[in-house]
Order: sequence, then C-alpha cells, then structure tokens
Amino acid sequence: MAKNKNRPATILPNERNNALLGNGVLDTLYRGRLHELAMARFKWENLPPEIDERYLEMSLNENGMVAFFRDDIAEKFVVQPCLANGPWDNYGYPLRIETWNNWNSYRRYMRAYITQKEKKRGKEPDKYVVVFNNMIRCPTFPWLDYYADQLYDIDQTRSINLRAQKTPVMLRGTDKQRLTLKNIWLNYDGNTPVMIVDESVDKDSFAVLKTDAPFLGEQLTAMRRHIMGEIMIYLGYETQEATQKAERVLAGEVEAAASESMSYRYSPLIMRRQAADKINNMFDLNIEVNFRQPKSSLVEFDDPLTQLALDSEQAQEIGGMASV
Repeated sequence: MAKNKNRPATILPNERNNALLGNGVLDTLYRGRLHELAMARFKWENLPPEIDERYLEMSLNENGMVAFFRDDIAEKFVVQPCLANGPWDNYGYPLRIETWNNWNSYRRYMRAYITQKEKKRGKEPDKYVVVFNNMIRCPTFPWLDYYADQLYDIDQTRSINLRAQKTPVMLRGTDKQRLTLKNIWLNYDGNTPVMIVDESVDKDSFAVLKTDAPFLGEQLTAMRRHIMGEIMIYLGYETQEATQKAERVLAGEVEAAASESMSYRYSPLIMRRQAADKINNMFDLNIEVNFRQPKSSLVEFDDPLTQLALDSEQAQEIGGMASV
C-alpha cells in the first residue's frame, strides 16, 4: 500500500510533549498575570458609556498608542489602536493615522490637516486625539514578557530542584525473592517500626538513590520576590522590595522604594492626563485619569503629581511598625 505523502505527521503524546505543553501553559499564565497588573493601574472616570476601559488600557499597553475619536456614522465615540503614518508636526504628533479594531474589520484613516483644494470644497480636518502609553510611546507588554520569562525560569528551576530532593529506595534481588522484597517494601511504606526478615535476605539489596543536589528553595523564592518587586516598581505600584529578611525594614528604604515606584508612575499617568485634557477640549467631555493604588499597610502617598512629603517623624513611625 502506497504511503500518502500529503498526510500530516502524527505526533504521539509522550512525556516530552506533555512537558512542553505544560511549559507553554505556565509561561502564558505568568504573562497573563503581569499583563493584568499593567491593565488595572489606571482608572478612567467619566468616559462615554460606549468606551470600554479594559479595551482602552489593553490597547495602550499592547500597542503603545490609541486614537480617540467620534464616528459620525455610528454616532458614538470610539477608541482603537492606531499607527502613525506621517507626516508629523514639530513635536512628533502624528498628523495622519490609521486605526483598526482587533475584533472586527473596522478600519479608518484620519488626517488632522487638509489641502487648500479640500478646504475650498468645505472639507474639515478629522478630529481625533492620540493617547500615548508613556513618554517614549512604547507598549508595556514586551517589558513584562521579559520579566515573565524570568519568573518562569525560576519556577521551573524550583520544581526541578524540589524533585531532586527525593530519595527513592531501590530493591535488588532475584525473581525468587520478588515476593519477599515486595512484602518488605509494603512494611516500609506502611511505616512499620520493626521488620523481621529471613537471614537469607542481603541487606545490600536495599539502596537509596541520592542526587546530592543542594536545596535552593529559599534562594529561589528570594530571587522571585526580588523580580516581582522590580515589576511592581516598574508599573508604579508602591511596594517594599524586601531583598533581605523582612523582620526589619528601615524607614529610608520604604521611602526610597516608594519614590522609585512613583517616578515610574509619572510617565504613563502624565501622557494619559494630557490626552484626557485634549479629548475634553475637543469633544466637550469631562474625562479624568487617576492611578489605582492598593492600600498599603506600610505607607500611603498622595497622587504622584503632587509633592511627595514624608517627614522624619512619619518615617521613624513607619520603620517601627515594619520592625514589629
């Protein structure tokens, strides 16, 4: 019987394929968790009801920029990822953009300028506002994917190291001794304190397989905590990135970590607020943007665009609370 050359090869399930599948799921899980942290940072208030905040933030973090405009045909406001096609003004603001929707075929080209001939025909420039994700106009997700790969490697290393701590028991004997060795194992596995065996049983038949791999659980957990601290600071969340044991945290370290996280918060928050101001002026809206900050048991700071104030008395109090 001739073989069908066009027939796709069948990949039989085996341990390696299962491991690769599991690795892919775990890597995707880490990426998803970090993406969620980025998407939940900012709260948009007074958005038109047709604007989905989740899609807005997902598009910003994924694409680096979105366009906010009003669709006169649909008679509603729209937010979509966009691409700057040029030209640009003196400050790099795109005067011509292409927008699209990831879930349908909606696509639109818009220009913030018109030619003299178009002006004579009564055509007006398109009204839109480009919202940038940060001051360098880049997406956030690629950075988080970099960190997700590190967390994935640590998790895999920790799993391998944990498995290496096992000390399986090997029983060696002849076929005639199979039943005897089986009974001995059942007693061993059943935590029998005393086992009586025939004198013919060789004690050398028992062996414990030891890998001599050092247990790295504490070091790997500390490394994971350190990376998560870097991620939270990069996303602008107030956090105490405790690289040392957490029984004592100095007030200066709390203040330094909070200041660093707030510095990272400036860029995306400023760009969102600038865009909100332009949108409000262009479309007579009242949109506001604020940072969502989980309540901290260590310290709470004001809005990052206000003066950061933490006097020495408060710092000492915080340090005393952290060291309890």
